[in-house]
Amino acid sequence: MAITVITRDWGNNPSIVRVVTTDSLATITATGYLTTQAAIINALNFGLFQWQANDIALVAYAGGEGFFTVDPLVNFNFSPLVSNSASIVITNAQLLTMGVTPVLLVPPAGPHTWIVLNTPIAVEYDYGAAVTASGGAFGLQYGSTTLLGGTAASSTEAAATINAFAASNGFTLNAAATGTMASMVNLGIYLSNGTGNFTNAGGTSSFKVNFSYNVYPTVA
Repeated sequence: MAITVITRDWGNNPSIVRVVTTDSLATITATGYLTTQAAIINALNFGLFQWQANDIALVAYAGGEGFFTVDPLVNFNFSPLVSNSASIVITNAQLLTMGVTPVLLVPPAGPHTWIVLNTPIAVEYDYGAAVTASGGAFGLQYGSTTLLGGTAASSTEAAATINAFAASNGFTLNAAATGTMASMVNLGIYLSNGTGNFTNAGGTSSFKVNFSYNVYPTVA
């Protein structure tokens, strides 16, 4: 499996590098991919291929195609230029334990990568027979620290607001990421809440979390 075509559109800035590869999306975005392909790239180019700082790659890979940024200095890979999106259901069982057992929404993207959420994050609360109680501020964080103790990846919604829902409701959160790089790099995004677990006696309430995110290469 390998890159089979690589050409540059000269005369433009940023320049588009067109790539065809038989490798999968997971492979081309893995750290070190361009290193493993360096000899092939140079052979296809009939000489040393020089990546430029502003290059954008249009890659046709096994299973799809899309635009990517190029990291030829740190991670040596392609990173999707457009946002990824997800819609994840948080079951009643997860709702009742996510304070002490945060729920993974986005897995770590690998060394030297930083996952950043986009605003808004749309949360649907599916009311089921009874209101919730207890709990604490509801939000997204980096890593699986209990009781929303990790670096914040979003704003929060107060438990008092959620516990007042006696019907299905919706609310939005904003992306928020400020912290040391060590507390965010190569860490997944988790859903949790502060203070303690929610309760939902006799209820079947659940959440659906809808969001998009980007993965950025980092030096750290």
